Amino acid sequence: SLSWGIFILNNDAQQLSSPLVFVILPLVVWSAMRFGIMGSSLGVLLPACIAAVATSLGLGPFSLADIHQGLLFLWLFFVTLVLINLMVAALQAARHRSTIALQQSERELRTIIATEPECVKLLAKDGTVLQMNPAGLRMLGADTPEQIIGSKAQGIIAPQYRHAFLALIQRVFEGESGHLEFEVIGLKDVHRWLETYEVPMRDDQGNITSVLGVTRDITERKANETKIQRLIDLYATLNLCNQAILRCNNET
Repeated sequence: SLSWGIFILNNDAQQLSSPLVFVILPLVVWSAMRFGIMGSSLGVLLPACIAAVATSLGLGPFSLADIHQGLLFLWLFFVTLVLINLMVAALQAARHRSTIALQQSERELRTIIATEPECVKLLAKDGTVLQMNPAGLRMLGADTPEQIIGSKAQGIIAPQYRHAFLALIQRVFEGESGHLEFEVIGLKDVHRWLETYEVPMRDDQGNITSVLGVTRDITERKANETKIQRLIDLYATLNLCNQAILRCNNET
């Protein structure tokens, strides 16, 4: 309707309304951005057809006393519409490719996290679990995410390690990274030793919003370390006994 008013209904004998032609250009851009390829095509085709018909009827801003000059302006108008259409189409295509690439990256990242054999989690400043992958839920004996997500992680940590765990989260929110070994008591009363590495997660402005942690089960390693330590202690005890026997033999 705007093109119709500018080119058909506008009977400006003194040609003072030529600047109104530029009002159409933002609408062409808007229609292309709003409705995609179809909107871009219609946004160019309709004003061009109306301008051509109006000029042939001696109406509109391109109907000049000098016919050649009027046709030149009309063709410049066509070229401008086409160039705008091409630029907007190129921007739309680039944005579409970027969106697809971003969605693909997100899917890949979610797949990696979902299949990661170690626990990947996001924690709030007070220790509340914001997100956790399936491996982490299994590690803590949870059957559903609702059993863990939304609750405080320190609730399942053995009491003697809770203070160290909260201190680690505080340091991470101050911009550091950290590491901790601790014992947890799972939802099914299963005791496990875990080793976690925590780093800060930041938003676009650089503010720390949460803690990203990667945690692995080291229960078997701790059990082996305990066995080795017992053997060392047993060897040390036997060595002391042997020394005592030798001293007794020497005294006799």
